[in-house]
This record gives sequence, structure tokens and C-alpha cells, in this order.
Amino acid sequence: MKRFMSREKRAVSPVIATILLVSITVVLAGMLFIWVTEILETEKTETPYLAAEVQANQEQYLIVINEVDGTILLNDVTIQIVGPGGTGKAVFSNLPDDANATHHLNESGIYANPFLIQHNNKDVAVGFSDAPPADGKLNQDDIIYLRRASSSGDFGVSSRDRVRLFHEPSKTVIYDEPMEEG
Repeated sequence: MKRFMSREKRAVSPVIATILLVSITVVLAGMLFIWVTEILETEKTETPYLAAEVQANQEQYLIVINEVDGTILLNDVTIQIVGPGGTGKAVFSNLPDDANATHHLNESGIYANPFLIQHNNKDVAVGFSDAPPADGKLNQDDIIYLRRASSSGDFGVSSRDRVRLFHEPSKTVIYDEPMEEG
């Protein structure tokens, strides 16, 4: 017994099959493009802006924050002292990144346990005073202190040096000025 295909049933023509394959490919490529661009856009980090001034006396340098545009968590900042004698750097660490930051402050509003930067073979103590609301972020009127680590010896930082604040998430320098008043 032979089976024959009836003439009433027809297959899809090659032209229509090609059009369907091309349209499916275009739709899939468009969906892949949208998916990839969304992933790439979420990884971008906005570069914050910071304006500050240096105030100096014989005991310390103060970096007083005047203006901040964007959110800068203190934990995301590396401080560098750059000068003829080399570069000393340290990362602000073990500091809160939430609004409950006050338990890390001493009675003067300064983060306890300043850390040391080795610069020009001298230890420089780095501290941070978080102005209200004491949130662990760099805000207007916050102060970064660079102090002599011991009561004897040279300070290790001079007006020939520069201070840099590096924002880790955006991989940019947000502050780079000489250690001169003004």
C-alpha cells in the first residue's frame, strides 16, 4: 500500500522560511543588545565632586571639606601624601557606611584610633572629624586631620607635598592640592 501526499497539503515555501529565520535572528539580536547594554550601564559609577581647602599650623594640616556633589563614603577613599620624599598612602577603613556612625566617634566628634601613613620616613597620623549628621560620608564641614604621630621629631609633611583623595569605586582622584594654606 502506497501512501501519497495529497496535493492539498503544501510545505512552507523557501522564501517564507528565509524571512522567518531572518526575523527571528533580528529579534534575538535586539534582545541580546538590550540585555548587554543594561548590564554595562549598571556597572558605571558616577564620579563625585569634592572641593576643600587646606589649613595649616605647626602641629597639623586640616583638609576642610567645603562642598561635595555626589555620595562619597569614607570607606571608599584612599588618602595619599605625595612629595619629593615619595608617596605615603592609606585607605580609610573600619569606618561605618551607615547612618549609625556616632558610636565610632570620640567625645570631640573625631573618629577614634587614627591610622598612620609612612611619609618621608616619618609617621603621619590621619584622623577624620565627621560633622553632623555623622554618617560616615564626606560632607560639607567634615575635616581630615594630618598630625604629627609623636610629640618629638619632624612632622614629615611639608608645604612641598600634595594631598590626594582617591575615590575607589569611580577610580578617580577627587582632590589633589598642595599642602599650602588657602
